[in-house]
Amino acid sequence: MICSSLQLHNFRNIEQAVFSFDEGVNIFLGKNAQGKTNIIEALWLFSANRSFRSASETDLIRIGQESALTRTEFYKNGRHQNEEIRFFSGKNREILKNGVKIKPSEALGVFHCVLFFPEHLLLVKSGPEERRKFLDIAISQVKPQYDRLLKDYSSLLARRNYILKNQRRDLLETLDLYDMRLAKIGSILSVTRQTYLKRLEKHAAKITEEISSGKETTDFEFRSFCETGDSRFTEEQFLLKLEKNKEEDLRLGYTSMGSHRDDFCIKINHLPAKSYGSQGQQRSCVMALKLAEAELLKEETGEYPIMLFDDVFSELDYTRKAYITEKIKGKQVFISTCEKGRGFRTARVFRVENGKIKG
Repeated sequence: MICSSLQLHNFRNIEQAVFSFDEGVNIFLGKNAQGKTNIIEALWLFSANRSFRSASETDLIRIGQESALTRTEFYKNGRHQNEEIRFFSGKNREILKNGVKIKPSEALGVFHCVLFFPEHLLLVKSGPEERRKFLDIAISQVKPQYDRLLKDYSSLLARRNYILKNQRRDLLETLDLYDMRLAKIGSILSVTRQTYLKRLEKHAAKITEEISSGKETTDFEFRSFCETGDSRFTEEQFLLKLEKNKEEDLRLGYTSMGSHRDDFCIKINHLPAKSYGSQGQQRSCVMALKLAEAELLKEETGEYPIMLFDDVFSELDYTRKAYITEKIKGKQVFISTCEKGRGFRTARVFRVENGKIKG
């Protein structure tokens, strides 16, 4: 897919901006804290329905203003489309697709992006929550209905934890009902994660081999709460685990196992990259992970997603920069950076200074 334009109004520190993009590489160039990442964030919002920086939508509105607007025009499977997101102080956002108001859940899967920003370089070293978040956002682009299941699971989990913490007799009588519903949705989530990760591994392994000239391999080990030894656990196995852990959960006052504990181990040469990989190898693993995500989206949709690189090139050595530069040829790419790289001589450059854009 191709993003042809972006309009911003009172978004972060940008009062007004209209961009017309090149189908190849587009660079947002400027010093730190000038607004480059705000543009990347605006594009990402159309894809993921959430910011990668702030949980509060109020933060997206320019200081002193009551509302903000982002609007994009793009081509997907050759068809011209547009999407608009309006943010308001004190009420929920509004989303319009081709002029028609839609629900946030209906916006998922419309505009496809893969985002790579500095925090992603910590995916190998970070805790399980960050790796689950990566999987969940990536899967939601391929399967938008997955996001609804995530929300349902979170709601059920919060209710179950409330019952475990308060231990009121009338509420404890409903615990079995919550367990059945949690097991039904949770088993779907965990199996979907496992399946997606296996498909991702196929692409990541090839990419790692290319980066290392055949000297290194990458594979992923999905680590489920269930640990049954089966390749695919079931709703019944999930329920049995909940029942087995019930006394412990009552003692703790929260749900100690479930899909909210899923994780995966990133391995290089069949050893955990977190413990045995050098910093360079760990970064290669994360690069492979993100580039594999793009390949999988291409496999699913027939088109490459838009690639967003927020200030990551300064974090990579020459070899990895060169590999990414070669790998993104033929794709639409958006890069925020403090200095224009040698590999992007034909790029469209937008200079960003204090929220104002020239280019």
